[in-house]
Amino acid sequence: MMNTQEQAYFNSIYQSYLNELTLQGKSTKTIDSYSRCIRQVATFFDVCPVNFNT
Repeated sequence: MMNTQEQAYFNSIYQSYLNELTLQGKSTKTIDSYSRCIRQVATFFDVCPVNFNT
Protein backbone atom coordinates (compact mmCIF):
# COMPACT_ATOMS: atom_id res chain seq x y z
CA MET A 1 0.00 0.00 0.00
CA MET A 2 1.28 3.46 -0.86
CA ASN A 3 2.28 5.40 2.20
CA THR A 4 1.09 8.96 2.81
CA GLN A 5 4.09 10.55 1.11
CA GLU A 6 3.78 8.32 -1.99
CA GLN A 7 0.04 8.99 -2.17
CA ALA A 8 0.60 12.75 -1.98
CA TYR A 9 3.21 12.50 -4.74
CA PHE A 10 0.84 10.43 -6.90
CA ASN A 11 -1.96 12.95 -6.36
CA SER A 12 0.35 15.79 -7.41
CA ILE A 13 1.53 13.97 -10.55
CA TYR A 14 -2.04 12.89 -11.36
CA GLN A 15 -3.34 16.45 -11.12
CA SER A 16 -0.52 17.68 -13.37
CA TYR A 17 -1.42 14.96 -15.87
CA LEU A 18 -5.06 16.08 -15.88
CA ASN A 19 -3.99 19.68 -16.41
CA GLU A 20 -1.76 18.70 -19.34
CA LEU A 21 -4.55 16.74 -21.00
CA THR A 22 -6.89 19.72 -20.60
CA LEU A 23 -4.32 22.13 -22.04
CA GLN A 24 -3.84 19.78 -25.00
CA GLY A 25 -7.55 20.15 -25.73
CA LYS A 26 -8.50 16.53 -25.08
CA SER A 27 -12.21 15.84 -24.74
CA THR A 28 -13.76 15.16 -21.35
CA LYS A 29 -14.33 11.49 -22.24
CA THR A 30 -10.71 11.07 -23.32
CA ILE A 31 -9.43 12.65 -20.11
CA ASP A 32 -11.73 10.40 -18.09
CA SER A 33 -10.58 7.29 -19.94
CA TYR A 34 -6.85 8.08 -19.71
CA SER A 35 -7.04 9.07 -16.05
CA ARG A 36 -9.09 5.98 -15.16
CA CYS A 37 -6.34 3.78 -16.62
CA ILE A 38 -3.68 5.55 -14.57
CA ARG A 39 -5.71 5.12 -11.38
CA GLN A 40 -6.38 1.44 -12.11
CA VAL A 41 -2.70 0.72 -12.72
CA ALA A 42 -1.73 2.52 -9.51
CA THR A 43 -4.37 0.59 -7.57
CA PHE A 44 -3.52 -2.80 -9.08
CA PHE A 45 0.22 -2.56 -8.53
CA ASP A 46 -0.13 -0.40 -5.42
CA VAL A 47 2.68 1.85 -6.56
CA CYS A 48 2.93 5.26 -8.15
CA PRO A 49 3.20 4.67 -11.93
CA VAL A 50 6.27 6.93 -12.14
CA ASN A 51 8.12 4.31 -10.08
CA PHE A 52 7.69 1.55 -12.66
CA ASN A 53 10.94 0.19 -14.00
CA THR A 54 11.35 -1.17 -17.49
